[in-house]
Amino acid sequence: KLAALKKAVAQEPKNRQIRFKLIRALQTSGKLKEALAAAKDWRDSDAYNLIVVRLIGDIYSELGQKAKALRAYSAVVELLPKDANAQRALASVLKQSGDIKEAFARLQAAVKLRPEDVRLAFELGDAAHRLGNISEIGRASCRERV
Repeated sequence: KLAALKKAVAQEPKNRQIRFKLIRALQTSGKLKEALAAAKDWRDSDAYNLIVVRLIGDIYSELGQKAKALRAYSAVVELLPKDANAQRALASVLKQSGDIKEAFARLQAAVKLRPEDVRLAFELGDAAHRLGNISEIGRASCRERV
């Protein structure tokens, strides 16, 4: 299967779906270094693609390279500063690494971008709770819904 996917990527290097399938297959096969190389190769030709940048962060996380994962996820926000999903992705990694204060800031940005998203409001409230910020918990749960 991997050989067929590699061949397909070579034949259609701009096909995002095939590249994604290859990288995920490499990840699930435990070939993380190959997956990272394939993801970096994809990013070189498709730098503004949120999926590949996020995949690089995911692979670095799996490899236990938290600092590199954090840089990759931060790049997502830099590439797409007005994307609530990018803000949320970075917040998730920050929470996992224990930086609740910065995760809270990313979630605040995400909620401003998408105030109707109940899930984001919940995550913001959770981060506020972890920080002991009681007043923000109430605001997060009572935000206007569009």
